[in-house]
Amino acid sequence: MNITLTLVVQMFVFAVLIWFTARFVWPLITNVMEERSRRIALGLAGAEKGQQGLAPAHARAARLLLAGSRRSAVAPPRSPGHPLPPPPAPASRAQRRAMPAPCGHPRRPGEFSLGDALVRIKQLV
Repeated sequence: MNITLTLVVQMFVFAVLIWFTARFVWPLITNVMEERSRRIALGLAGAEKGQQGLAPAHARAARLLLAGSRRSAVAPPRSPGHPLPPPPAPASRAQRRAMPAPCGHPRRPGEFSLGDALVRIKQLV
């Protein structure tokens, strides 16, 4: 075999491979890449739009929570013939400490109830 002829045939086959790839394969690859970049751009635009819509949603949620907490903080008006008795007066701290824990076990020194914790929180705030 002649080495020159082998190299020339290999160059010809390589040139045909390049032509075939450029003519038929490359357009398919570029179309897929362009479609993917379009989808990514649409996704980023949608994310940006969602991010802009998030601020009003947070503001609305805060307003609703504030309105709900205000409504729950106000006691409903009582009519004179209301069937329920008035709520008991809150116990003092000493009385609460003397009360047994809800589960029936006596409190240990340094152990606080939920009411004690709420009083401390109100004092801090």
